[in-house]
Amino acid sequence: MNQAITIKKLTLAMWEQYKKLRLQALATEPQAFGASYEKESTMTDDEWKEKVTGFLTDNRSPLLLAIYNDQLVGMIQASFESNEKFRHIAHLFSFYINPVYRGKHIGKLLLTAILAEIQKRRGIIKVKLNVNPNQESAVHLYESFGFNITGKSEKEIRIGNSFYDQYYMEKFL
Repeated sequence: MNQAITIKKLTLAMWEQYKKLRLQALATEPQAFGASYEKESTMTDDEWKEKVTGFLTDNRSPLLLAIYNDQLVGMIQASFESNEKFRHIAHLFSFYINPVYRGKHIGKLLLTAILAEIQKRRGIIKVKLNVNPNQESAVHLYESFGFNITGKSEKEIRIGNSFYDQYYMEKFL
């Protein structure tokens, strides 16, 4: 299946597919995201286009997509600090694979691609991320790429009456 998967940067022409994937991610894995399905599902098409345009014009937030048979099946995003004291750090977030396509190494492809994108940046020496400890396959994937757990926050995310912890992970390049 890997031969059929392509990794591409988000373009404005992909906004509708991105919207569909993003809303699916927020609905199926709400504990993995700071944003909520309830809020983003009310965004108008113009707001979605504006959001995508913002990603495209902001050189600090590349968003990569996994495409299979012309369908978006995964995504990952990085961000780069603008504050001089933290410019050596990149952050990973919005990592999601459509559940139908999990276990097919798409996560490895996306993580490899975004780390390559990060390494193109001069001065980046560390990559950080947060992950829900219950997402064991994600934690194992990050560890297989050399990320280490550096801390844990309890009850970091609240959804209704449920609370979710977060691991802090980092990797030096």
